[in-house]
Amino acid sequence: MSDEPPAVALYHQARAALDRGDAHHALGLLRGAIRLAPHVPQCFLMLGLIHERLNRVEDAMKAYGEAICLDPDSVEALDRYKRCIEQIPGRAEAYNHLGIALADAHRANPADACFQRAIELAPDYAIACNNRGLLAKSMGRYADAIAYYRRAIELNPDYANARWNLALTLLLTGRFLEGWEAFKWRRRAKLDAILASQRQAPPTWDGAPFRHQRLLIRYEQGLGDNVQFIRYLPMVKRLGGSVIVETLGPLMGLFRQIGEIDELVEASPDGRPSVEFDLFAFAMDLPGIFKTTLPTIPADVPYLYADIQTTLHWQQRVTEPGLKVGIVWAGSPQHSNDRERSCPLAYFSALARVPGVTLISLQKGQAAALCKASFPIRDLSAELHDLAETAGVMACLDLVISVDTACLHLAGALGRPVWALLPAVPDWRWLTDRRDTPWYPTMRLFRQPKPGDWESVFARIVLEIEDLVQKRPSS
Repeated sequence: MSDEPPAVALYHQARAALDRGDAHHALGLLRGAIRLAPHVPQCFLMLGLIHERLNRVEDAMKAYGEAICLDPDSVEALDRYKRCIEQIPGRAEAYNHLGIALADAHRANPADACFQRAIELAPDYAIACNNRGLLAKSMGRYADAIAYYRRAIELNPDYANARWNLALTLLLTGRFLEGWEAFKWRRRAKLDAILASQRQAPPTWDGAPFRHQRLLIRYEQGLGDNVQFIRYLPMVKRLGGSVIVETLGPLMGLFRQIGEIDELVEASPDGRPSVEFDLFAFAMDLPGIFKTTLPTIPADVPYLYADIQTTLHWQQRVTEPGLKVGIVWAGSPQHSNDRERSCPLAYFSALARVPGVTLISLQKGQAAALCKASFPIRDLSAELHDLAETAGVMACLDLVISVDTACLHLAGALGRPVWALLPAVPDWRWLTDRRDTPWYPTMRLFRQPKPGDWESVFARIVLEIEDLVQKRPSS
């Protein structure tokens, strides 16, 4: 009796049945193997072969696509997928889908070839042009990305997602005035971060004086976005009457410290305003309304402040000797780019080994619940109920090191020393190449030299931390 695992036995039986020419029997056996071992690429490769024998070309393509997702380096699966494509109508769409799968698997060059082939087969294929732009951006080829997006828009002027992608790349490369104009298309693009009620309401304030009127600044997208753009309130307030700010619950305590706010209201879950107003704009409209360019970014920090009593409370609690470093390693898993921007907690172990350094976790969310490090770290997550509390802790720290999250923006807005851990292709606000940011003067940027390379980032950070420790005055 064979002692091999059941899934392996079924796989070999399916192979034998296929070799005998009994494709239907092979299919049943292989489906049994896949039920037992659903993540084995060889099973899906054989599934594709079986479907080809049964003249089910589209089913074969799906199977080869699954094999590629499980094993992006499978040359055989890729070649067979392409051969299947040539046998069906609508080949341009099939090449586009293959390009998406390869791009998701970080196989940039084969993905680009697929998008190029899709466009060759259908020169008016706007979606493939947009996808080729996304791929070019992920490779750091920003000029090419902009050209592909513009081509997609030329083919379909109402293509909101292409205009949104164009906006992000223009802003990333510092072309702010063009970028803010295209940024308006976010409310028409398919973005989960924007609620249906927010899509239906274009802003009614364009930056004109509003004396004797009530202006509502509405929240939008993530906590970090609202922390970043609340800096515009002094400029808003100088133009007129009452300023009402709508924001999310975790920001309420923090924003109460802002003197330019006449009325602060918590946002409703459905995103619909709950107060009376004459005019409104979204927080992320403000840079465009004020025609912000790189030299005119309002960057006086701090523009947010920790509550005094909260800070005194934490001063009595955070009393570790040496360099106290707050860390955040993960953002919200719902973020579209979270796989790239978050990093494993294990990388911080190198910092914990530096003599004279104490790591303090400011992490919230699902990642905080998994804070079971094999190195010393003080976890405060259970006591950080909102960003006002987090601000109080930050006021007691020597340094904050964070991936691209709300905590990163908070530390910058408080004027605290903060180091940003950024992926090779970061969010638009961090621009390209720079080690500083015009948005937050006390922030330093540590970028991946290539996608996924956190090792190089932390190697540099360890050297910088060691230098900080050595320069600290002895107590």
